[in-house]
Amino acid sequence: MTYVNIELKEHDRFGDGIKRQSMIDPFLKDLVEQLALKYPQWTFVETSVTAMATDKVIHAHRFDIKDKREVLGSIDKDYASGGYRYRIDNHRIQGMRERGCGMKTIHLNKALKHVDKFFGRKNVDEKFKEAKDKVKSTIYQIDNEKAWALKHSWSALEQQAQTFIYSNYEEFTASVITPGARASEAIKELPSKLNEHHAMQHIDSMFKNNNAFIVFIDGVNYSVQKGEDPLEIKQSDELPDFIRRAVGLLKLVEDNQVISDVGLRVNETTFLVLPNNVS
Repeated sequence: MTYVNIELKEHDRFGDGIKRQSMIDPFLKDLVEQLALKYPQWTFVETSVTAMATDKVIHAHRFDIKDKREVLGSIDKDYASGGYRYRIDNHRIQGMRERGCGMKTIHLNKALKHVDKFFGRKNVDEKFKEAKDKVKSTIYQIDNEKAWALKHSWSALEQQAQTFIYSNYEEFTASVITPGARASEAIKELPSKLNEHHAMQHIDSMFKNNNAFIVFIDGVNYSVQKGEDPLEIKQSDELPDFIRRAVGLLKLVEDNQVISDVGLRVNETTFLVLPNNVS
């Protein structure tokens, strides 16, 4: 028997250039055909298939059920340890289940009853809930897009903005009216944070360009190397004055601390020293 409301498709799945029309999976055949006969106003649209290489046949094992353009739900062949079972799913079933996907049963009559009970066109409340959920998801999506676009634009201007604020700091702080505790604290901290950031950028640049000295203290010996230059082992009194003074200053601070225009203390034995750093 031919069912005009069952839509099957053609597929080229076996690499021979031949398009073959799918057929209803044998397990689903009775369910789909009985429903198609009972609800001639519904359309059963194939949405997923399995290609059987041995017989070169294509089984449609999942269908969306539509009433005109509205999708009422889906029926599917589900795999379980004991064999196959029917899976019936739509928005009403999802709304009443806390976990899992759809209602599953091995019995054809129960599968038919689930479709009879839960499938049908949405009522006004359901349509409004769907619209409300769509509004919520759209707001979230657009908000993320706009936030990303703002962040992207700000990142392109951030360095210039920092430079402008730093160069016109008194004017900027005077323009901030009743800033609040957080902004007030930020205003106080910003100059020192900018100085620290710039100092670290300078350290990074000098190191990457092989213009800084690594100093490692090994007992009474100092191992010193600038960039890719040969490693030198020196006593304290043999160190250049700027290295001896820089290490002396860096010994006074904590690990991972930078002294602007002097260098970086990594730990108690390792330092990065900038050239000609102490007047």
